[in-house]
Amino acid sequence: MKTFKEIQEAKSAASRLTKRLKGKGVDLDKRAKDRKAELDRLKAKYAKEDSIDESPLVMDDMDIVDTLFKKIKEDMFKARRQKKSEKNWPKLQALAQMAGYGITKKGQAKDKSFRYDIKK
Repeated sequence: MKTFKEIQEAKSAASRLTKRLKGKGVDLDKRAKDRKAELDRLKAKYAKEDSIDESPLVMDDMDIVDTLFKKIKEDMFKARRQKKSEKNWPKLQALAQMAGYGITKKGQAKDKSFRYDIKK
């Protein structure tokens, strides 16, 4: 932590530098504006590069499966919390079909589903 004396010395040094640069005809406001414009330009440039919709990921196939199911589960919990469980039904049907099952809500209590084997 700086002492009061060190802070005062830094302020006076900055003041002396400002006076010296003004005496040489340097427009400090223009320099500050130029720096800000350059900073804004760089921010805009890198903002475009950093806006990736999907993040790249390299890992074992089974770990990829885990991340996919984790995301699906999070989305389904979110819909359920928002009382929009009907949005989950098409996902559940697709997952069940991939696993070789069928599901139905007929004759079941609210928020319950019946899973059955698909006959081959």
